[in-house]
Amino acid sequence: MILPKFAFRGSWPAAAAMAGMASLCISTASAQVLVKKDNQWRYSLGAGASLSSGNSSARSVNVTAEALKATAQDKWTIYGRMLYARNDSETTADQASLGARTNCAATTGARNCCWERSPSTS
Repeated sequence: MILPKFAFRGSWPAAAAMAGMASLCISTASAQVLVKKDNQWRYSLGAGASLSSGNSSARSVNVTAEALKATAQDKWTIYGRMLYARNDSETTADQASLGARTNCAATTGARNCCWERSPSTS
């Protein structure tokens, strides 16, 4: 496959903006843990960050983790998520959550246990 050559004439922020838009098109799917009923733990980890500056400055960070173990009788899931965002001198997002879930075929239904933090930004 032959790729065309592009030359960016102008400012590097324009090139960075084009690269950012291209990465949004490429990374629209999020990872999920593969479910196999083989009594083995499977993991999924994700992280992202964004920084920008100009008339204002903004930054954000997000991290996710998930672990899953499945058998013919039950399924265990453990997860964690964190999001932090700041625009100029104001925090616009500050959230975290941890949780666990089990689905057991012997007892119909699921059991959940979770913790969430989302302080007010006033």
